[in-house]
Amino acid sequence: MLKLSKVDQKLKFIFLYLFFAHSVYAQVSSTQSDSQGNTLSDFFKLTQQLPQAVCDETVVSRAPTLETLNSEGESQKNHSLVLSISETRVIEFLMEDETSFVASPGLIDDWRKLPTQSAEDLAAFKKKTALDLCTAIITPGQFDVLTQDKPELLLRLNQKINLNKKNHIRLQDIEGRFGFINSQWVVAGWIEPYEVQSIKIGNRTYRRLSNYITNQLHFIQVIGQGGVPLGYLYPSEKKPNLNWSYLQETSKKTLHQKKLFENYRKMIEIQAYEALALFPEKVETIRKLQEFYKNLLNAYHLYPESDQFKHYKNKKINITQKKQVKKVLNQDFFNAIESAKVNQSYVGMVYFEPDKKLHAIFNEYKNKLLQLKN
Repeated sequence: MLKLSKVDQKLKFIFLYLFFAHSVYAQVSSTQSDSQGNTLSDFFKLTQQLPQAVCDETVVSRAPTLETLNSEGESQKNHSLVLSISETRVIEFLMEDETSFVASPGLIDDWRKLPTQSAEDLAAFKKKTALDLCTAIITPGQFDVLTQDKPELLLRLNQKINLNKKNHIRLQDIEGRFGFINSQWVVAGWIEPYEVQSIKIGNRTYRRLSNYITNQLHFIQVIGQGGVPLGYLYPSEKKPNLNWSYLQETSKKTLHQKKLFENYRKMIEIQAYEALALFPEKVETIRKLQEFYKNLLNAYHLYPESDQFKHYKNKKINITQKKQVKKVLNQDFFNAIESAKVNQSYVGMVYFEPDKKLHAIFNEYKNKLLQLKN
């Protein structure tokens, strides 16, 4: 049996059930005349409408949550998942293609069995899945029944995997919707792109850079060894030129150099938010570090040969070197990009030539933040 059989979980269900049922009852009874009276039987009849009252359009239009099933103290933000989808699908998913989603193999099979797989079909499929889960969660005893009958509704996360060898996704439970069931962390329904920190495929990693508060996407980075960004992906109306010589040549353009520094500034902001979550009492120190290193980046962008940056060239950091780039951005990588479609658009890439001094500046900033725990 699931942990839902414990007394504290039952009480949580009953409380939620009666609370929302009473709200529905109060709303209806307030519109009735005094002559009709209010009886206990009326109350229990109204509880039959509870799923519709609680699992309304606002709830089922979002990814389902298991937060109410977790016992007090059960909380974990970072998770991993062994990957079982192609690199092309990874790219489409991260770039928020409206017909792509990551879920259990069984749930994806259910989706593919539909007569058509349009964006509207997927939205309706997700809404139905969210409604089924929401209704089961607020109806005592039904969550066990539903998930035993349809285990594909839960995506099981991996607790211990070799992150250096396997293709995997690193997740962050931003909204607290993951659940701890049968001694294992699971996701209800599917994963949202904004819950992905990074996805590792072979010797390269894809990372979303988004607004830490609104989750608005800024860049999909392609990362090499040591966390150095080798470029970013973008949607394109026309089929882009992915010739290696062309990518190298265009990397020197002023616009692309500007994008490189924009990526690093966004990386600095994300590191600051993550540090703030760990050390909220050191907000002023974090703010000052962020501003100092943003200004340092701007200075390096303008005067890369200045004496103040010479010592960064001698920093010992293990990153993808120029001569190793082709091993990371290999033919498999370009095949995946060429096959990808994002909302009917092609996928292109802007290449960044690795800059050791620039990445050394960023690493110094990260280390300063890590030292805050001491």
